[in-house]
Amino acid sequence: MDAMQFLEDEVSDIEETAEVQKMVRIDFAVPESLLKEMLEIARSHGWKPAEFHRMVWAQGSFLYIEQSNKLLVNRQLRQKLMPK
Repeated sequence: MDAMQFLEDEVSDIEETAEVQKMVRIDFAVPESLLKEMLEIARSHGWKPAEFHRMVWAQGSFLYIEQSNKLLVNRQLRQKLMPK
C-alpha cells in the first residue's frame, strides 16, 4: 500500500465518527510525513483518526486562544501603566 492510499483509508474514517454535533468538513494541507506520524500516534492510543484530528484541532484552538488572551491582557496593562 502506498502512502497516499494509506492516508485516504485513514481519513475516510472521519465521516463515520461524526455523531453528536453537526460537523463541518474542512480541508487543508499538511506535510504527508506529519500526517502519517499523527495517524500512527492516534493508532497507538486506540483513537480513530477523526477523533484524533478533532482533539488536535480543539487543543490547538484552546492554546491559541489562551496565548491571544495573555497578549491582549499584557497589552492592556502596558497601556494603563504607560498612557499615551
